[in-house]
Amino acid sequence: LFEYLFITSFLAGFLVIIASDAVRCQSCFNYNGLACVSNPDCYGDFCLFEQIIRLDGVMSVRKACSAVGQYQFDDGTIITNLNQCVTRSSPVGQYYVLLCSSGDACNSQCITTAPPTPQPPYPGTGQGFFRYQRRISNNQLMMKKSCSDIPTVLLDDGTAVNAVGVCEIRNTVTSRYFVKICDDANFCNNYCNPEVTTEPQRQPTVSCYECESYGSDCFTGQCAAQYCLYGRESHIEVSLHLHQRD
Repeated sequence: LFEYLFITSFLAGFLVIIASDAVRCQSCFNYNGLACVSNPDCYGDFCLFEQIIRLDGVMSVRKACSAVGQYQFDDGTIITNLNQCVTRSSPVGQYYVLLCSSGDACNSQCITTAPPTPQPPYPGTGQGFFRYQRRISNNQLMMKKSCSDIPTVLLDDGTAVNAVGVCEIRNTVTSRYFVKICDDANFCNNYCNPEVTTEPQRQPTVSCYECESYGSDCFTGQCAAQYCLYGRESHIEVSLHLHQRD
């Protein structure tokens, strides 16, 4: 009995020593979306996570221990990446593979690193434009600052503004616009000040005097239209003298 207890204690200690040098890994197999059938955890030099999404849509997941720090795909390609989720396409389908030794149960998931989010185009590179719109309609102010791939701002009457690098005043039937399209500097659409840029283009309507007078000029009433009219009428008096002949 004493000898049996000694051998049992020795083997238990030996196994503890082995386990302390190994990594505890999850062990299970999943096929076509079914619940992962778990096996008792195993110990190994490396843990493996393998997910395959085949061309026919069938998916399988395998978690296991590995004695070697490498993984071979179905086409013979070998990877040695450790502690990194690797994605790869092959004739079989899409692979997600993780070989790890960073800690116990490190093969629970294989999370890929998302690619960096594309940044909006930078000004001055010819890749995009910044837009500034200030609209006054029915005594209401509307501000809009935005980015665009094309140098165009559409007004409420369908008119397009295309000039780049200038601040313009545009009037429509219902609104007054301050518009700027630019690509020359960061935040160039911060403001639009037409007083220091270009003269406003001819507007659809103009203000006119509206009056009548006799014997002098007039500057009273006002009206708005596409054209102003000015008229001056002179009356010439003609005198008839009748001469009687004898």
